[in-house]
Amino acid sequence: MKITHRLFASIVISAVAFIFLLAVTDIVASKQQNSQEIRTVLSQLDKQFLHTQIEVRAHPDNPQFIEKAFKQIDLTREKLHPLQATAKFGEIRLLTEQLDAYQKQFTDFAMAGAKVSAMEQQPDKNMDTYTSLLNRKQKLSETLTKTESEITQQIQAIDRRLEKYIVRKDLSLERLRWISALSIIFITLILTNHLVSSFTKPFKRLIAHINLLAAGQLNIQTDITGKDELGQLGKLLNSMSRQLDRAFDELKIERDTLATTVEQLKRTQLDLQQSETRYNRLFESSADAILILNGEKVMQCNRAALQLFNVASIEAFKKLQLSDLSPDKQTNGEDSFLAISHHISAAYKHGEHQFEWLLKQHKGEIFSARVIFTVLDLGYTQLLQAAIRRI
Repeated sequence: MKITHRLFASIVISAVAFIFLLAVTDIVASKQQNSQEIRTVLSQLDKQFLHTQIEVRAHPDNPQFIEKAFKQIDLTREKLHPLQATAKFGEIRLLTEQLDAYQKQFTDFAMAGAKVSAMEQQPDKNMDTYTSLLNRKQKLSETLTKTESEITQQIQAIDRRLEKYIVRKDLSLERLRWISALSIIFITLILTNHLVSSFTKPFKRLIAHINLLAAGQLNIQTDITGKDELGQLGKLLNSMSRQLDRAFDELKIERDTLATTVEQLKRTQLDLQQSETRYNRLFESSADAILILNGEKVMQCNRAALQLFNVASIEAFKKLQLSDLSPDKQTNGEDSFLAISHHISAAYKHGEHQFEWLLKQHKGEIFSARVIFTVLDLGYTQLLQAAIRRI
């Protein structure tokens, strides 16, 4: 099995274990969060519901407050409705039923209050009926107070139970998180130990083989030749050992050949230095003006060229081109710039080219001369040697 496959399998196992433990933790945390949300809803209901009812009871004859009370009861029942699906808290269903009963009682109370208010506006009201209505309103008020107390107690009982439940879930969640972390660490250590032990020993043998190669023992072969990456590396080392052994033998032969070649190069270099010395002597002592050209540009000149063209120094001469040392037209009327280009092309084509040419001194007289172009092949480039003799 390849190392990458082993590593991938280990990662997959660790990931599956981590996801499983994370899912369990999320389930517990979700239940805890749901319980906390129920507590929050109930706490808000307790405060809002009682506040509204107290406010309405203080103004029993005001239609706006009565309408507000009905809306508050309906809103409270709507908020409790999604919580009824929570099987662990059946008290919520009982709380909803109590709210239904309270709504009916409050309707009766509001109707009785409306009748009492109506009779109070009559100057000739029936006192027996009025007294009966007042007694009924008083009894309904007492019933509402009792029901409100029961609703408050029910909310507080649910809240206490939820608080205990959340505390237990907090402890369970904390323990589960520690168990998850320790389990992941344990699984990772086991898989890591298995992976390390599966290729540590072969690596040690490969390192020993490499050390022997570094010490110069090029003819050894390793026994690690499996199908995984380590086996492929072992085969490559064996192949490299054979190639290095052959290359070392060939290197000995090349070394002897190179030593012979170096001796020949030294002799050749000495000959070149001697030839260069002779050429420089001839170049400087020649009575003819000699220019070294790259195309038309002057690269070098001898003392005779400085005298012939009346130029002060070699540096000043290097700033000139051959067309700068010629008049605009030749004796046959040909343009000097175009004509010199043709002569240069002929020299590169044939290796040597002779011709007569009108020249002029730098800011001086015009004179006729014979020019011999010779191509100098330097290997990496070609230059022209122009030998000029005044006629």
